[in-house]
Amino acid sequence: MPGNVRHQTLELLRQRVFRLACGYADCNDAARLADDAIHKLLVERDPIAGHQPSTPGRAQTAIELDRQLGQLDHLAVPLIVLGQIYQCRGDAPRALEYYAEALGLAEEAGEAQLLFPCYDGMATLHLDLGEPAEAERYLTLAQDLCARAGWTPTRSFCCRSSAELSTLH
Repeated sequence: MPGNVRHQTLELLRQRVFRLACGYADCNDAARLADDAIHKLLVERDPIAGHQPSTPGRAQTAIELDRQLGQLDHLAVPLIVLGQIYQCRGDAPRALEYYAEALGLAEEAGEAQLLFPCYDGMATLHLDLGEPAEAERYLTLAQDLCARAGWTPTRSFCCRSSAELSTLH
């Protein structure tokens, strides 16, 4: 329809995941976050103009911006994203570095929606590294967190299937 904005499925998924990670559980937060510079960077938009930038490293830019602005309560989000990116690229040492920093910030903040993707990322990363005991430790932390928060597996999100991780038990 004329005048409507069309979004690709990947862009909508990114928006949803980052809204959840930032603590916006409702599906009606897009308008509120439309002007948020960090959110724009994470969904691959220019923080000022709003269009898709042509340069790589948007998550790294978001990290630098968060550090410059002292936005430590938000810094875990792009750190988690970079952890996921490097994990998917097979760069375990860099993924571990970003997940560890994000986890430290998430634990300090005590935010379940930041802790879960850290625990999930660390569990799957250690599973990839052939370290099942360490993977199980993080999986248990994630499961305990879900139980405390009242989350069911259908309400949570993760990179890997729950079935793959449940083989650890």
